[in-house]
Amino acid sequence: MALRAAALIAVGSVAHASAASVCPDSTNPMISAVTDLSPECFKQCPQMCQPLDGLVTEYMATADTNSIKAKVCADQAPFTCMFEGDHLDSCGKVLSAGSAMGVTLPMSVAELQQQCGSNSLRGGGAKHQDVKDESDDSNSTNTTNSSSNNTLAADIGAA
Repeated sequence: MALRAAALIAVGSVAHASAASVCPDSTNPMISAVTDLSPECFKQCPQMCQPLDGLVTEYMATADTNSIKAKVCADQAPFTCMFEGDHLDSCGKVLSAGSAMGVTLPMSVAELQQQCGSNSLRGGGAKHQDVKDESDDSNSTNTTNSSSNNTLAADIGAA
């Protein structure tokens, strides 16, 4: 992890000028590792620069992709630009690079919404296996058998 961070910082220091040209308000020199993949994407979608700057900073500090995904899902609007008009032609390079890093990135607004909708950090999507489905009593230990309760009540009354 430290080696990866040092290499990215070295690359970022050299490439900071190119990031500044497409994301001039960025504070993290490492943003160039992303913007250099397709400067045209960030010229078409400058609204991604500010949130991406924070995401890169957080990723460098934590390498927590779940936290990054949660933040993107919480504010999807800046990122939907990548899928508008012909933007995917240039922004697809950025998205494809994520796959090379082992992160499945959406290739459409629908995929973005689906990934964010099924994100357990947002409370939606697939049912957790450790949570009982109240509509299914077939595996419940709390079922009530009225004849057993009546017999128990009679036994208690007789005692």
